[in-house]
Amino acid sequence: TRFDKEIKLVKTRYNAAADRKITLAELKNLKSKGSNTVCPDYPQPGWFYDLCDEMGLMVVDQAAINAPDRKEDRRIGGTPSNDPALLGEYMDRIRGMYFRSRNHPSVAGFALGSDSGNGYNMYKAYQWLKEAEPQRFVIYLDADGEWNTDL
Repeated sequence: TRFDKEIKLVKTRYNAAADRKITLAELKNLKSKGSNTVCPDYPQPGWFYDLCDEMGLMVVDQAAINAPDRKEDRRIGGTPSNDPALLGEYMDRIRGMYFRSRNHPSVAGFALGSDSGNGYNMYKAYQWLKEAEPQRFVIYLDADGEWNTDL
Protein backbone atom coordinates (compact mmCIF):
# COMPACT_ATOMS: atom_id res chain seq x y z
CA THR A 1 0.00 0.00 0.00
CA ARG A 2 0.97 3.60 -0.45
CA PHE A 3 -0.85 6.42 1.33
CA ASP A 4 -3.33 3.77 2.54
CA LYS A 5 -4.20 2.77 -1.02
CA GLU A 6 -3.46 -0.66 -2.42
CA ILE A 7 -0.99 -0.68 -5.30
CA LYS A 8 -1.38 -3.35 -7.96
CA LEU A 9 2.01 -4.54 -9.17
CA VAL A 10 2.16 -4.97 -12.91
CA LYS A 11 5.49 -6.75 -13.18
CA THR A 12 7.83 -7.49 -16.04
CA ARG A 13 11.05 -9.47 -16.04
CA TYR A 14 13.75 -7.11 -17.23
CA ASN A 15 17.52 -6.88 -17.13
CA ALA A 16 19.45 -3.72 -17.98
CA ALA A 17 20.85 -3.34 -21.47
CA ALA A 18 24.54 -2.70 -22.01
CA ASP A 19 24.24 1.03 -21.46
CA ARG A 20 22.12 3.58 -19.67
CA LYS A 21 20.65 5.21 -22.79
CA ILE A 22 19.25 1.98 -24.23
CA THR A 23 17.98 0.89 -20.82
CA LEU A 24 16.20 4.23 -20.34
CA ALA A 25 14.42 3.83 -23.69
CA GLU A 26 13.41 0.24 -22.88
CA LEU A 27 12.16 1.17 -19.41
CA LYS A 28 10.10 4.03 -20.85
CA ASN A 29 8.59 1.57 -23.32
CA LEU A 30 7.71 -0.90 -20.54
CA LYS A 31 6.15 1.87 -18.49
CA SER A 32 4.11 3.11 -21.47
CA LYS A 33 2.69 -0.42 -21.81
CA GLY A 34 1.48 -0.34 -18.20
CA SER A 35 4.29 -2.03 -16.30
CA ASN A 36 5.12 -0.44 -12.97
CA THR A 37 7.46 -3.10 -11.54
CA VAL A 38 10.59 -4.68 -12.98
CA CYS A 39 11.99 -7.97 -11.76
CA PRO A 40 15.61 -8.49 -12.84
CA ASP A 41 17.08 -12.00 -13.00
CA TYR A 42 20.39 -11.00 -11.43
CA PRO A 43 22.16 -7.97 -9.88
CA GLN A 44 21.98 -4.84 -12.02
CA PRO A 45 24.43 -1.93 -12.42
CA GLY A 46 23.99 0.94 -9.96
CA TRP A 47 22.68 3.32 -12.62
CA PHE A 48 19.78 0.92 -13.30
CA TYR A 49 18.36 1.57 -9.81
CA ASP A 50 18.89 5.31 -10.28
CA LEU A 51 16.84 5.19 -13.50
CA CYS A 52 14.04 3.28 -11.78
CA ASP A 53 14.07 5.82 -8.92
CA GLU A 54 13.78 8.69 -11.39
CA MET A 55 11.01 7.03 -13.42
CA GLY A 56 8.92 5.88 -10.49
CA LEU A 57 9.27 2.22 -11.41
CA MET A 58 9.35 -0.34 -8.63
CA VAL A 59 12.01 -3.05 -8.52
CA VAL A 60 11.99 -6.49 -6.95
CA ASP A 61 15.74 -6.91 -6.55
CA GLN A 62 17.08 -10.45 -6.80
CA ALA A 63 20.14 -11.99 -5.18
CA ALA A 64 22.74 -13.66 -7.37
CA ILE A 65 21.67 -17.17 -6.35
CA ASN A 66 20.90 -19.71 -9.04
CA ALA A 67 21.70 -23.28 -8.03
CA PRO A 68 19.23 -25.57 -9.82
CA ASP A 69 21.32 -28.73 -9.34
CA ARG A 70 19.31 -31.35 -7.44
CA LYS A 71 16.87 -28.63 -6.34
CA GLU A 72 14.23 -31.26 -5.49
CA ASP A 73 16.57 -33.19 -3.17
CA ARG A 74 15.64 -31.91 0.29
CA ARG A 75 18.17 -33.98 2.21
CA ILE A 76 20.79 -31.98 4.11
CA GLY A 77 23.44 -31.30 1.51
CA GLY A 78 21.21 -32.69 -1.24
CA THR A 79 20.96 -29.28 -2.88
CA PRO A 80 23.22 -26.25 -2.41
CA SER A 81 20.29 -24.36 -0.85
CA ASN A 82 20.07 -26.99 1.89
CA ASP A 83 23.79 -27.40 2.52
CA PRO A 84 24.78 -25.60 5.75
CA ALA A 85 28.42 -25.64 4.60
CA LEU A 86 27.43 -23.10 1.93
CA LEU A 87 25.58 -20.72 4.26
CA GLY A 88 28.38 -18.12 4.16
CA GLU A 89 28.28 -18.03 0.35
CA TYR A 90 24.50 -17.57 0.35
CA MET A 91 24.58 -14.88 3.01
CA ASP A 92 27.33 -12.97 1.18
CA ARG A 93 25.09 -12.80 -1.88
CA ILE A 94 21.98 -11.83 0.11
CA ARG A 95 23.85 -9.11 1.99
CA GLY A 96 25.44 -7.89 -1.24
CA MET A 97 22.01 -7.50 -2.83
CA TYR A 98 20.60 -5.75 0.21
CA PHE A 99 23.46 -3.28 0.70
CA ARG A 100 23.61 -2.56 -3.06
CA SER A 101 19.99 -1.47 -3.38
CA ARG A 102 18.60 -0.72 0.07
CA ASN A 103 18.77 3.07 -0.30
CA HIS A 104 16.85 3.15 -3.56
CA PRO A 105 13.19 4.08 -3.09
CA SER A 106 12.35 2.11 -6.24
CA VAL A 107 13.20 -1.17 -4.51
CA ALA A 108 9.85 -2.44 -3.25
CA GLY A 109 11.09 -5.84 -2.16
CA PHE A 110 13.68 -8.55 -2.50
CA ALA A 111 13.82 -12.01 -4.07
CA LEU A 112 16.09 -14.59 -2.47
CA GLY A 113 17.21 -15.95 -5.82
CA SER A 114 16.01 -18.01 -8.73
CA ASP A 115 15.46 -21.70 -9.43
CA SER A 116 17.49 -23.08 -6.51
CA GLY A 117 15.29 -25.31 -4.38
CA ASN A 118 14.69 -24.59 -0.73
CA GLY A 119 16.37 -25.36 2.54
CA TYR A 120 18.47 -24.14 5.44
CA ASN A 121 20.38 -21.44 3.54
CA MET A 122 17.20 -19.92 2.14
CA TYR A 123 15.54 -20.00 5.58
CA LYS A 124 18.49 -18.13 7.09
CA ALA A 125 18.59 -15.67 4.18
CA TYR A 126 14.88 -14.91 4.63
CA GLN A 127 15.28 -14.39 8.38
CA TRP A 128 18.23 -12.06 7.93
CA LEU A 129 16.46 -9.95 5.30
CA LYS A 130 13.28 -9.66 7.38
CA GLU A 131 15.33 -8.48 10.37
CA ALA A 132 17.36 -6.04 8.25
CA GLU A 133 14.37 -4.69 6.31
CA PRO A 134 11.00 -5.51 7.92
CA GLN A 135 9.06 -2.99 5.81
CA ARG A 136 9.86 -4.56 2.43
CA PHE A 137 8.56 -7.89 1.24
CA VAL A 138 10.80 -10.87 0.59
CA ILE A 139 9.77 -13.46 -1.95
CA TYR A 140 11.11 -16.79 -3.03
CA LEU A 141 9.31 -18.72 -5.72
CA ASP A 142 11.00 -22.02 -4.79
CA ALA A 143 9.76 -21.77 -1.18
CA ASP A 144 7.22 -24.38 -2.26
CA GLY A 145 4.56 -23.43 0.29
CA GLU A 146 7.00 -23.04 3.18
CA TRP A 147 7.30 -19.99 5.44
CA ASN A 148 10.30 -18.27 3.86
CA THR A 149 8.36 -16.10 1.41
CA ASP A 150 5.86 -13.29 1.81
CA LEU A 151 3.77 -14.46 -1.17
